[in-house]
Amino acid sequence: MLLFPQRRAGEMLAGMEKNKGAATRSTDSTASPTLSEIGINKNESSTWQKIATIPDEEFEQKIAILKKNPEKVTTKSLVAKIKKEERLEDIQRQVKEIAQATPEAPQGLFHVICIDPPWPYGNENYDPYVHGFA
Repeated sequence: MLLFPQRRAGEMLAGMEKNKGAATRSTDSTASPTLSEIGINKNESSTWQKIATIPDEEFEQKIAILKKNPEKVTTKSLVAKIKKEERLEDIQRQVKEIAQATPEAPQGLFHVICIDPPWPYGNENYDPYVHGFA
């Protein structure tokens, strides 16, 4: 399982000084290496650093949940789970904000008032990755 070494690499990458780019390359011999110089692409770096931000206990829980799934535990499946959880948290936050907000009454004369009520998000089968369905 590559998740543990990738997580450790993400921790190391997050702790490294960022490379300042080509402008400082020719003048500064002590510049930190680029991702390509250490054999990592931007997507790997981003993914690994995202995995590294998960607290240890939560990381172990996510791995245990993914292991129960008959599919193979991969970095992609872990990142997809994280993104889905983040999206659901964002939706819950938005629902709370909408519920707490009291719209101001319109002032003046209007010919037409159109009201578009929010979609109910209480549906248990809601998948935030299926666009167009609530």
